[in-house]
Amino acid sequence: MPSKPLKAIKPMFSSSSCWRIVRGDKVQVMSGKDKGKQGEVLKVIRDQRFPRVFVSGVNVITRHIRGEVDPHTATKMPGYTVKLEHPIHYSNVMLLDPQKNTPVRVSFAYEDQPPYRRVRMTRGKLASQCVVPWPQAWRKDKQPSTDEGAKDTKPEEAEKVTYNPAADFTMQVPANHRQLRELRELREAAAAAGAAAAAKQQRQQRQQGTRRQG
Repeated sequence: MPSKPLKAIKPMFSSSSCWRIVRGDKVQVMSGKDKGKQGEVLKVIRDQRFPRVFVSGVNVITRHIRGEVDPHTATKMPGYTVKLEHPIHYSNVMLLDPQKNTPVRVSFAYEDQPPYRRVRMTRGKLASQCVVPWPQAWRKDKQPSTDEGAKDTKPEEAEKVTYNPAADFTMQVPANHRQLRELRELREAAAAAGAAAAAKQQRQQRQQGTRRQG
């Protein structure tokens, strides 16, 4: 976990389309106890403030599982140990150059020929300036589709005018300032009449009180 609250950590990425490392990539650990190890990315936790990756054979911990009694046979099952990969920070790994097998930086570029897909290009003095292909494991993941489906609204249906302001009485307002002035005068007259009626009632109550005392 980070040493300070997540709200105080500046996000690494401005959007969700800037992730250069995905599941199935070959990476090398650049810092930590496993520095220099290479492995395959098993999972990417896309947290804007605390991104992490699972790498095969990196940051491995041992969990001891206690033995339990089988409820069907009433025999005690022996305990065992399990080795699991724990995540490391996203910034502690770098992609490997496909030709030189060395850690390099990558940047996004677009192909020169159709369909002009976005690719990852290695950059730097020690890089081979080649394209890092997207792994097959990541390609098999469900990607957002832009194809029109049965539940999608047709363009002609979306362009239809379905709201009539004249039929909505709650949205009707006076057309000019004269009507606004008349409404204001009526409101003030009603308030004045109400105040006069309240004062008259109080006066009558006081008169009745003085008559009873006399």
